[in-house]
Amino acid sequence: MKGKTNSFDLSFKADVEETKIAVGDFYVTIKRAGASNKEYQKAFQKFQQTNSRKLKHNLMSEKEANNILSSIMVDHVITGWEGVKEKEENGEWKEINFTKKKCLEMLKLYPEAMKYILQEAQDVENFKREEAEEISKK
Repeated sequence: MKGKTNSFDLSFKADVEETKIAVGDFYVTIKRAGASNKEYQKAFQKFQQTNSRKLKHNLMSEKEANNILSSIMVDHVITGWEGVKEKEENGEWKEINFTKKKCLEMLKLYPEAMKYILQEAQDVENFKREEAEEISKK
């Protein structure tokens, strides 16, 4: 008898490549943080392999893990934002353009935002919803 082959596709492909999510008073455009985002998968697996000893023995601080995950997210998940503001020296708030550098700075400063964005990027339903909303507009 020949060996069994896996006939199941468990990658849960998303219907859209990017979607926009609300994070407090601003919006972030994200790609899926899952199997359909090959670059993210490679970077996350490299993180796990490179740090397997630290992770296995709980030797990595939460701050270090958050910083590494933030870098992965900026490079492979977050593609833009709208409504992010920064306080200027004169005390006024000014909307800032998305750059990877500014995004990484924000994620490191607010790890809760990074965790929330990652959670939303892992939820395949966020990538199906947009297509459903587009269909309902027609």
